Parts: sequence; structure tokens; C-alpha cells
Amino acid sequence: MIKTVAEAEAEDFTLPEFSEWRRFAGGLSGYTIAEELNLDFSAWTIEQKARWEETNRWDLDVLHLRVMLFYTLRLDYWTGYTYTEHDGMADSLLQAISQKTGKAYTPKS
Repeated sequence: MIKTVAEAEAEDFTLPEFSEWRRFAGGLSGYTIAEELNLDFSAWTIEQKARWEETNRWDLDVLHLRVMLFYTLRLDYWTGYTYTEHDGMADSLLQAISQKTGKAYTPKS
């Protein structure tokens, strides 16, 4: 598991197929990364989610997008793993990561 900003920035990752987004999201410790970035995980992620819901876009760098993907995984857990409730958010984050990195990702169909 990636636990530091340095590890995250050095990682050469491959974006998963949508069905594997949870595995990918769980490979980064969003709590410890957020702490190292001096972010209040709860307040910051709620604010970012609200911005996305208003604008339908993410204005974040790759590392912050990955922290948000980790948050989406946690939301999924906290709401009982319905496996569809947060799909739109997860898919949009993976698309944004793909756009920022040039790494291939096929959006959820």
C-alpha cells in the first residue's frame, strides 16, 4: 500500500478496468497521504465532492484525484457496498486521472 506522497509520486501505476476500481483505490492510503498534504481528510473530501456535483469536473492534480478515489472507496464502505451508488464518481475520477496522465482507461459502460 502506498503510504507517502513520495511513494505515490514515484509509483508507475496502470489504471484498472472499471470493475477493479476498488482494488486500485485501496492501494493508496488516502488518510496518511491527506495528512502529509496537510488536508483535513473529511472536510476537504466533502468539499471536493460538492464541487464535482456542482460542476461535473475535477480541478485537482493526479495525487489529489487518487485521494478522492480512496474517499470514494470509503464512501462505498460506509454506505454498505451497494456497488453502484458511487460508480459515477469513481468513473469520473478515473477518467480525470487518465486525462492528466495519458494512461489508458475505458469508461464504465
